[in-house]
Amino acid sequence: MDADRFAAYWGENTPRMHIPGFTHPVKDFLLDDVLEMTGYVPPKNGKKKKKGNWSNNSNRKKSAWNDSEISDEDEEEKNPAKPSSSEGTQGIGGSNIPIEDLVKRVDSSDIDYDMLSVLVRHLVRTKDSNDDGSILVFLPGAPEINKAKDAIFKISRGERIAILPLHGGLQPREQKRVFDPSDYGTTKVILSTNVAETSITIPDCTIVIDTAREKQSSYDPSNRMPLLVEKFACRDSLKQRRGRAGRVRPGSCYKVSIGAFFSRESISKLHSYSMYKD
Repeated sequence: MDADRFAAYWGENTPRMHIPGFTHPVKDFLLDDVLEMTGYVPPKNGKKKKKGNWSNNSNRKKSAWNDSEISDEDEEEKNPAKPSSSEGTQGIGGSNIPIEDLVKRVDSSDIDYDMLSVLVRHLVRTKDSNDDGSILVFLPGAPEINKAKDAIFKISRGERIAILPLHGGLQPREQKRVFDPSDYGTTKVILSTNVAETSITIPDCTIVIDTAREKQSSYDPSNRMPLLVEKFACRDSLKQRRGRAGRVRPGSCYKVSIGAFFSRESISKLHSYSMYKD
């Protein structure tokens, strides 16, 4: 708001009051930090996970889904004792892959739900037993929320977590569940669109996981139809998301996007990172 313009409308002596906002300190963790702390090893670029129950033999038909190199799941079938990289037990050092190469494997055009799930499980396992803070995950839309929910539920079986979706398509009573305090020893994991960016404040949120993506309104002139297009979130949105973790107490923000790796120097100045040119 242009305060001077509004004050001038009401007269020269219009009183104004400024109430400064305050946020607690928020510690930032970038993509390389996430890969190092979880031990997650992203798949190689262009490689896909197997679909269906394929037999592991030399007669397997070649297609666009497999290449000349052995896939991670094929390796697991030959060596059942070897832990899966998606489980987060194959460490960075154990894989002997430089962190820079692991970062390059992350696809900036898509969300790595396996990495997201491993990070959530790591945060739940390492948090203090007396910490009742919740985890807020920002995702572009409801379909992405459902994918993340399934992935987290699959990899976090046995953990005491409550996965709660939050988007505009839910009934009010379902939306209000995110404000309820969690049971002792249970961590709330809230999967939200940008509705939690500025519209609401979740009191017990201490951890933010930002995929740095959102859906923006657009227009298709050829079909004359409005569209929702998934894009990288702007810098101001990223700053707002980060601040959700420091509303009531100190928190932390984890950026699971490749863009976060290239702005470590600017993050101390802007408290965010730039994902695309405005």
